[in-house]
Amino acid sequence: MASGTGLSAVTIGTILECVFYGAYVVLFVLYLVLQRRNNRGFDQPLTLAHILLFVLCTITFFLDIPSGYMLLVPDARGAPDTARKLTLGSVSVFAIIDFLAQMILLYRCWIIWGKRWVVVIIPGSLALLTLGGGFALAGLFNSPLWGTNPAKVDHLFILTGTATNSVSLTVNALTTLLIVTRIVLTSREIRSALGSNSHHSLRIATALLIESGLLILAFQLVYVILFGQDSFNIISAPTPQIYGITPTLLNIRVAMGAAYDKTTGKTRTLRFAHSDRATTHVTGPSMSAAGVQSRDINIEVDDVPNSEGAADDAV
Repeated sequence: MASGTGLSAVTIGTILECVFYGAYVVLFVLYLVLQRRNNRGFDQPLTLAHILLFVLCTITFFLDIPSGYMLLVPDARGAPDTARKLTLGSVSVFAIIDFLAQMILLYRCWIIWGKRWVVVIIPGSLALLTLGGGFALAGLFNSPLWGTNPAKVDHLFILTGTATNSVSLTVNALTTLLIVTRIVLTSREIRSALGSNSHHSLRIATALLIESGLLILAFQLVYVILFGQDSFNIISAPTPQIYGITPTLLNIRVAMGAAYDKTTGKTRTLRFAHSDRATTHVTGPSMSAAGVQSRDINIEVDDVPNSEGAADDAV
């Protein structure tokens, strides 16, 4: 039977998961509405990835709720075995959620770095290792040692889980670092070309918070620290929903034309474009062309009708 601390953690974790899942449902519907408004079909790879991510997070939610009940009411008929089977399913699905969320963020990283594969090779390879480790972790729930030596299974579970989640944390840290670096470098280009103001600084702060995957990184750091402890359920239950919310928030900003590689207003949009030329040209309805020294970024500001003219490579 779980300790008092463990039961409290299960209760708090379940409540948090319900709250975050509700928020995720709202954000996911908003994302689909924006995709439809922007005349983007639901059959595009990125949209399909988001739909799959939402389905997987929903499955995890409906596996976690009865599993939590079984932990809170261990005297229920067949509770221990049923809870273990539900946890097996939840861990298996979470391994895919983790990998899929990382791929969406890595895709975004690849886009803003000018589609350079070298940037995402290392974190992408580590993400594959994480997926394998997640399935290995799930496999421990089917181990025959559960009936003869559960203490050994618990020990292996903690070791495997800590290693797998540490690698996953490394992937998210690398991805976040790459995105943050690109945002900072690009903000300098924009500031030197268009000047700086408080609105620009706020956009940078918002971009760093939402577009870099910092939310996932923060939750996963706590996830790794608490792994195997009685209070682990407080963070483990809502984490899959955070993995769904973070990339969805990012692509909502992209669909609204508010992502950092795009400044949408009544008259102009800003977008990334790779260029071999040594200058960045900035044009606008009320300014003449100006040359800004740049090594590998071409920043163009054009007239667009708000967010309707979203560039294809910004999704």
